[in-house]
Amino acid sequence: MPSVVLTTNALLDNEYLGAEREYIRAFTRQTGIVVRIIPGRESDEDQLEVYRRWFSERSPEPDVLRLDVIWPGLFADDLMDLKALLGDQAELYSAELIRSGTVQGRLVALPLVNDVGLLYYRSDLLAEYGYAGPPRTWAELERMAKSIQAGERRKGNAAFWGYVWEGAAYEGLTCNAMEWQGVEGGGRIIDEDGTIVVNSPGAEEAWARAVRWVGSISPPAVVEYREEDASNLFDAGNAAFMRNWSYSQSADIHSRSRKRVTTLPRGGVIGGDKVGISRYSRHPQEAAAYLRFITGRPMQLMRARMFLGLATMPSLQSDSVPEDAAHVPDPIRAMPRDSFARPSSVAGQNYDRLSRSYFLAVHSVLKREKTAAQAMALLEKELSEIPGLRLPAERPVQSVQRPGQRDKRPGHRPITNTVVLGGDALGHSNLAPAR
Repeated sequence: MPSVVLTTNALLDNEYLGAEREYIRAFTRQTGIVVRIIPGRESDEDQLEVYRRWFSERSPEPDVLRLDVIWPGLFADDLMDLKALLGDQAELYSAELIRSGTVQGRLVALPLVNDVGLLYYRSDLLAEYGYAGPPRTWAELERMAKSIQAGERRKGNAAFWGYVWEGAAYEGLTCNAMEWQGVEGGGRIIDEDGTIVVNSPGAEEAWARAVRWVGSISPPAVVEYREEDASNLFDAGNAAFMRNWSYSQSADIHSRSRKRVTTLPRGGVIGGDKVGISRYSRHPQEAAAYLRFITGRPMQLMRARMFLGLATMPSLQSDSVPEDAAHVPDPIRAMPRDSFARPSSVAGQNYDRLSRSYFLAVHSVLKREKTAAQAMALLEKELSEIPGLRLPAERPVQSVQRPGQRDKRPGHRPITNTVVLGGDALGHSNLAPAR
């Protein structure tokens, strides 16, 4: 009988448990350590609740946990600091990937699967309408999308749209909106010290630009789209451009000749999974050995080839292109230079509260319930009430005019036809990842 049996939450989706058991057997042959898998839940919301229950009970199982890239901050107090056990392993990865697994100076998670927001486009349509390459700015994308959409509709495809993306009120909208406003110098919601930077002219312009897309180059229903909705429309041949994650680089035989991928203007938001060790594990040394095995070069290369994801290590980038043809030509294998993380490590346990307030504010603008300026003023006030976050020194807290509230200043009318973020906008939520 083995002296140690590790337990791990499934590090691959349940449909790939066979592959996971194969590399667990390889680990056991090398080390003699037996690993038992606890299958993951079907939804990330359910998985979050299971983790919260395990940690509240200080359960010694599982020893090893799969974490969405935005979860380390939520569970940092319940995860082991990996610096002493695996600090040298962290040197294999980019600083940005390690930063998103570091909370208040503690390295609580290592990269497992890499992902990033990318721009997909129809190469055949760009050539047909005289474009030498994909857009490099949002303004270029808007112009190209409008031109191609008009041309395709003149040819009889009334269902064709220029650009599809994730506009529903969920974590995916946080990713999209951060990508828009980053180009305009609009900041990343909060700075590294917790200073709120979302209320800026650049961010306001970015939100206002996205509103123009809805119903013009993007379908009115885009405000309810998630990743699958955007993919379905694009892969059906009814869109010129799509924002989606790097895993969408897979392509069937019908779309492979025309589907291409490039970076978003100024880079995309980082996604993916990480892996950590429970603070309540009774086998930290053995768990560290398993992390070293699954985050090492051979296993990471296998994952990159198997799942068409981005290479997690710079040394893998040239080797990680799959040998089969089930991906777009010239896939992106390395993390784009300007990619950036969401502020989950800074916000910590309050990230779900921060992101929910943010995506609800953006959504209210996309649905034309508020102007960008109104939504940002309310959002800034809500974020200032989250522990650990603060307004910029030059902007003290001000009262925010509510819909129908009379402004006593001369020449000012009450705000009407708006929806205020209220109630659960500041409450606790089960924040599922965007992908």
